[in-house]
Amino acid sequence: MPTRTTDLPDRRRGITIVEIMTVIGIIILLLAILLPSLGVLRGNAVFARSQGNLRQIATWLKAYSTENREFIVPAAFDYRNASSPGKVRTISPPGATMPIEPASYGSWSDIVWTDAGLGPVVVGPELGGYDYRFDSPDFDFFNAQPEYQTPIRSDAENTRSMNGDNAFPFGTGSRDVEQGQYGFFAANGFFDARPENNGRWFTTAQIKRPFQSLYLVDSYAGEVIAPECEPFGCTENDDASDAAMQVDFRYVGEFALILTLDGAVKGEARWETLDELEGDRGIRVRNLDF
Repeated sequence: MPTRTTDLPDRRRGITIVEIMTVIGIIILLLAILLPSLGVLRGNAVFARSQGNLRQIATWLKAYSTENREFIVPAAFDYRNASSPGKVRTISPPGATMPIEPASYGSWSDIVWTDAGLGPVVVGPELGGYDYRFDSPDFDFFNAQPEYQTPIRSDAENTRSMNGDNAFPFGTGSRDVEQGQYGFFAANGFFDARPENNGRWFTTAQIKRPFQSLYLVDSYAGEVIAPECEPFGCTENDDASDAAMQVDFRYVGEFALILTLDGAVKGEARWETLDELEGDRGIRVRNLDF
């Protein structure tokens, strides 16, 4: 029987430009909805990891005090001109090159780094093969290895620089090159044990309200922050401008983290003046032994 051939229409067709534009529009809309949420989630994760670093630091600070007759880790120390320099921080092993700082001069981070045994971290020939065993990584180290993460810094970045001014110690911190590197936790200069300041070592018994007393705060200005109006904010009657504030409100929603002497970690939204922080927020920065 002869086969009958029927011409059927070809139902296949390409995607029209309208359909392509519709799909692209939907994708763009979804990205616009999702990206801010992803940014917030990432910011919250950074905030949580930074809180975790401060809690770990609190554990190390407590261990130091327990082992050293309840003395609080000083914000900074300087024995360079002392007849007996002391051994708060010791030099690295023979053969290691000291790139900047003498062993009798440093900050709380050097003591915590050494006492907690966070080293050694050995750098390459560009820094003389220096062994960061008895002092914490510093400006030279982070210039050579900016991606290195340490538990004695924030997981968030420094959001500002000091415009070329040197921050304590050793000129580290908040130079232009360090904006965007992992942010500093700065110790309250009230605990500065250097001779040119109060020169005293405090014990836990001398601090009247440890649950309110600020020890560490997020800062872009290095590892020590002075307990004065400029670094923490001034009143309208003071000469200093808001630009002088060295606290770094680096987390989502303009928050800064604070570690108090009782080991509590607190997130504080931006404040305008030191009086507001102490009076309205109940966070003490000055006169902690009264």
